[in-house]
Amino acid sequence: MTYILSANVILNNTAKKVDHFTLSYLYDPSQLLDIEQIAQTKFTNTVPSQFSFGYVDGTTWYKITLKNQSDTEEFVLSFLEPFSDVLNLYRQKDGIFVKSKSGLDVPLDEREVYDSNPTFNLHIKKGQTKTYYIEAHSKFSSAGEFVIYAKDAYATQGKPLFIGAYMFYFGSLFIVILFNLFLFITIKERIYAYYTAYTFFYALFILVLSGFDLYFGYESLHEHFHIVTPLVMVFLVLFSSYFLQTKVFYPKLFKLLMANVLVYAMLVPLVFITVDPWIKVANTITTFTFILLIIIAIMTIKKGFTLAKYYLFIMLIYISSLGLMSSVLMGDIPNTHFNRYIFILASYLEIISFSLILAKIYSQTKSAAERDPLTGLYNRRYFSNIADKNLKLSKKHKQAFSILMIDIDLFKNVNDTYGHQAGDEILIQLSHKLIEISRVQDIISRHGGEEFIILLPNTNIAKATKVANNIRQEVEDMQLNIHSGETLNITVSIGVSQSIFGDNLSIEKIILDSDINLYQAKENGRNQVYSV
Repeated sequence: MTYILSANVILNNTAKKVDHFTLSYLYDPSQLLDIEQIAQTKFTNTVPSQFSFGYVDGTTWYKITLKNQSDTEEFVLSFLEPFSDVLNLYRQKDGIFVKSKSGLDVPLDEREVYDSNPTFNLHIKKGQTKTYYIEAHSKFSSAGEFVIYAKDAYATQGKPLFIGAYMFYFGSLFIVILFNLFLFITIKERIYAYYTAYTFFYALFILVLSGFDLYFGYESLHEHFHIVTPLVMVFLVLFSSYFLQTKVFYPKLFKLLMANVLVYAMLVPLVFITVDPWIKVANTITTFTFILLIIIAIMTIKKGFTLAKYYLFIMLIYISSLGLMSSVLMGDIPNTHFNRYIFILASYLEIISFSLILAKIYSQTKSAAERDPLTGLYNRRYFSNIADKNLKLSKKHKQAFSILMIDIDLFKNVNDTYGHQAGDEILIQLSHKLIEISRVQDIISRHGGEEFIILLPNTNIAKATKVANNIRQEVEDMQLNIHSGETLNITVSIGVSQSIFGDNLSIEKIILDSDINLYQAKENGRNQVYSV
């Protein structure tokens, strides 16, 4: 497709950047007209300098007439989209048209200006008027924006700002990728692998869409890189199905989503072979996929799944922004900066938001792995690990710590008399009491059944015995309420042990000592503290 800009643009000292003007263009569906014929043709159609014609097959010619009334003689004309296969500038020199080639068919180091966007140097003397013709053709959307810079403004405001904005974007996504990869390696949950892959391919998608891939010298592969579009959808669907727990709530819809994944996977090699028409097929299927995901999110919200609310809110903003961008490229709505680029901001917020949610899920999952599900206290495994670390520090710094092994007296009688629900209620209330009367640095764990264990850092056995007696008395004074409305009293027996600094001492031996002392407290009549 070829467009011609035909506009009288006045260049003066007050405008270092000219980006709002009207262009004239001529469409050549045959792609047979040459510059000599074009120069003899009258341009009657006009279009704003920021425009979109959608997907067209021919060539478009633009004609632009510039009059320089400034003190500057050097200017830059840039087309702010990288995906034109051909975008050539024609200027007259000694009555002959000279062509400067750009577009995807021309490597960056062979272009007049080293830029992923087709860009040309213009030399116009003060008071001089010059006419330029631009030939454009694209397999993709014929959308873009022509901007004229004073050369010094282009060097400071043009490309540097463009590069800086995208570097911030890619840098943020790189951090997100590493973060989610770390979460996946840590807890081996597939949702983190899916989101890592989704973010990675989305970053590549933006890389291709922005033309940054051209700086790596792969201009000839730019078209093939559009395989990232179906790959993005593969991992977005996998992530979404896992996030919304579709397999649990809606097994049939889960199978439909997996069928979508299979279709996108099949499109990857097809898009690599030839973009047209397969990228359009992928975009069409994507519309259906987004609608399906939104429906599933709404259905899941009705089941009371809170995370689905966040998913729906984030995705509606994201999908709406993608819809604006797609509509611009299709030529259905005006090409404005908001319509064209808001999806980049929305995708950034989407990726950051989901990463924060996944981080919270990770925190909850990690905490759940360390906690007893009934009492909320640390579980036996976590206690063993933290106690072993304390033992190493104890040996290094020659500071003793103590262990309290606590057991509820005659707890079986409570379960037999009042039922296991009452037993659970007592365990929970006792756990809360232990947290209430313990120090911040003490580690409290449910050791199993009705047994609890507490690690007292930097505490010798004498002080630990006093702590144990205080706990024993506090528990004896407790009034425990159960579901039947009755109030119960319980007592506990406590065994106390202390770390020593022998090389062969293990945490298991210290715990065993406290367990032996607990047994002795029971033997002494219960509701006792025993230590050696």
